[in-house]
Amino acid sequence: MFNELRRLDEWTAPNPLENIREFKISESEMAYLTIEKIRTLLAKCENNRSKDLTAIVKICSATGAQ
Repeated sequence: MFNELRRLDEWTAPNPLENIREFKISESEMAYLTIEKIRTLLAKCENNRSKDLTAIVKICSATGAQ
């Protein structure tokens, strides 16, 4: 992220994460929600005070974001 910000001239300081070693994580198997779980999730989102939460969850679900 900081490298990209520097490339865009949005960050002029050194990259604070430059000396941090990258860590490896094993890929996990994709999991899917059932229709009922999706309905429950969206209902809970709609009851939340954040008006953007439902839209964010729908976008994440549609794009496969975790």
